Amino acid sequence: MIAGYVMGQRAAARASGMGAVSDAMRGLGTVTEVDALNERVNRLLLVTEAMWTLLKKDGHTDEELTALIAELDGSDGQADNRKTTAPLTCKTCGSKVAAGLAKCQICGTATGSLPGPLDGI
Repeated sequence: MIAGYVMGQRAAARASGMGAVSDAMRGLGTVTEVDALNERVNRLLLVTEAMWTLLKKDGHTDEELTALIAELDGSDGQADNRKTTAPLTCKTCGSKVAAGLAKCQICGTATGSLPGPLDGI
């Protein structure tokens, strides 16, 4: 239950913050970008809640979720409430390639990076 409460609090904070940003951006013509981000955040929250509901039905606990979140948070070297994916190194030219790109932006070599199950959400 604690995870649901925390997610709800974060969602409410994001919603109020996004509403203020959206109001401020209306004059700048970027409302559609803010709206798109808002929809993506809402979709991610829905998917997260659905996955957690399935896992709880299998007997997993809020404590397990909290521990796993902390573990994943620190897996990129920093416990900062974000998941940052390290860039890949191009096999051909040695350039750093942002995670998720299909090919090197310098030489065009395919990275071999396959899309994950949550890509595009």
